[in-house]
Amino acid sequence: MNDTIKETAAQILSFVQSHKSVTAWQIKIELRIKSSLLYLSLGVLVADGKIKLEESGTDYTVTTL
Repeated sequence: MNDTIKETAAQILSFVQSHKSVTAWQIKIELRIKSSLLYLSLGVLVADGKIKLEESGTDYTVTTL
């Protein structure tokens, strides 16, 4: 797996853990991540069982497991 995706996934996990529940949009804006990298990294975290995604209108709510 690409190191950039792993690093971004680690940043996202840290951000979500410190905020408990955030939206994908909040992550994108706060961490200044391109959409494609954001969703690839979120997919890695979901596959690893570290976060949960719930559809919320046109966005996703991200919570830690």
